[in-house]
Formats: sequence, structure tokens, C-alpha cells
Amino acid sequence: STESEPIRLPEHSDILEILFQFIEPPSESRNFRRPNVVGLESTVFFGVAEAAEKYIVYGAINVCITSMWQIIDEYPLEVLNHCTKHGYPELGDLAA
Repeated sequence: STESEPIRLPEHSDILEILFQFIEPPSESRNFRRPNVVGLESTVFFGVAEAAEKYIVYGAINVCITSMWQIIDEYPLEVLNHCTKHGYPELGDLAA
């Protein structure tokens, strides 16, 4: 690919849209607030968490891991999978 060609990312656009808001707020925003990931549909939430780890977006990683403590009872297998894959043993042990 050349510099002028767009790069295709494998993640769905709704996941990337949320992830990019951790990097740069929407242009119409005057106050930077991180996106609220609590209440996202589970596949979107875990998709954002996975993309945050993949692209090393620390703000998103921290928000997602903190949120996993709140949803661990509802999604224990998903939390366990994420924690095992990305090295969060304390949270992973609790999910198990």
C-alpha cells in the first residue's frame, strides 16, 4: 500500500469509532470526556477492550478493565478470556 491508500482495519467501525474517541475527542466537543463504555452491548464492549489492547490505547484499556470489575458477574467467561489473553491474573481469577 502507498501513503495515499487507506489502511483497512479488521475491527468493525462502531468499535473503532469508540476507540478513536479515547485518542481524539469529536471535533464538536469542547470538553474532553472519555467515552462511557458501561452499558455498551457486550460484543461492542469486549471488541473495544480487545482493540484497545491491540493498538495500545492506555486510556481505553484502563476504562475497560475497570468496567470489567463491574460486569464480571454478568459476563464471567468473556472477562476470563480477556484477562487470560492480556495478563490480568487478579481479575481473571475472580472471573474463574
